[in-house]
Parts: sequence; C-alpha cells; structure tokens
Amino acid sequence: MIWMTLAGAGLSTLGLILSYLVGLAPLPLLTLATGLAVLLTVASVSAFRATAVKRDFSDPLFGQRLAWELDRCRRHERCFSLVLLPIRHAGQTQETLRTLRGSLRSIDSLDIGPRGVMALLPETDHSAAQVVARRAAGLLPVEVDGSLLRVAGFPEDGVTIGALMEVLSSGSPRPHEARS
Repeated sequence: MIWMTLAGAGLSTLGLILSYLVGLAPLPLLTLATGLAVLLTVASVSAFRATAVKRDFSDPLFGQRLAWELDRCRRHERCFSLVLLPIRHAGQTQETLRTLRGSLRSIDSLDIGPRGVMALLPETDHSAAQVVARRAAGLLPVEVDGSLLRVAGFPEDGVTIGALMEVLSSGSPRPHEARS
C-alpha cells in the first residue's frame, strides 16, 4: 500500500512538472512543494518500516547468510522462508537457542534480537514454514504468543530483504502487484 501511494505521489509530482515544462499549466510553488513533501514522507515511512525488524537482528553472519540465500534463490528459482518467533522473556536466550537448534535442520540459521528469534529456512515454502513456526513455538521453554508468530516467504511475500522484513514487521503480506 505504501509503495502504491509512493508511486502515486511520484507520478503526480512528475505530471505537475511536465505540465509546467510544456507550458500547459502554471506550476504554483505551493503545489510542487506539497507533492514533494508527500513523496518524501511516504518514502521515509516506507524505508523505516522495511528496516525496523532488520535493525533488530544485528548478527552480521546472519545478515550475510540471508543475502546469500536470497541471491541463490533468485538464481535457481527456489524458495526460502523467514520466521519471527516473539519471545516475551528474553532472559532464557541460550536455552531457547539450544532448543531451536536441536529441532531445526543443519542448513537453517538462527538469530536473536529484542523482538524474538528469527529463523532462516532454506528450501521451505510459506506453508511449511508456518508448520515449523508452530512446532518450534511449542518446544520453547519460554512463553510464545502464537498469534504473534510471523512468517515471510520468498518469493510469495516479497523478493527483496526489505519486502520480507516489512511482512515480518507488519504481519501481513503486501498485495502481489506491490511486492518488490
């Protein structure tokens, strides 16, 4: 939705500028300033939302693994999923990670941040990742609110890291035509 608004604001501003350049309409400075302000505001909000979850997981190896997996899946037309398990009690971090590592495959990656645990599941589609998320939440020694489990799948929910992170932060995928 934000991308559609951004595109609309950009096209409106571009239309105003083109009308002015070809002499079809006077370009009031206030109209141009308003269009540009809307464009910049929408772009800023979108960029913030797309990186909100990404900044919480600062392990550089996890970030590199995620970028590598995205590139691999694009090249070979494969899928992967990201799962965000919100954990209410962060004090049991090591026990939580040990439990999850024991229940996942060796190719899966884990990272932990203030919002919870993120799992990268290569070769796992969205529906299979939901099953894994529910199973993992049941195994954890800490309380997990099942309604807050988040799953984002490549390419169903997005084809960039930013788009996938936006799905994890909002909890709902963007419309198909707005994914990037």
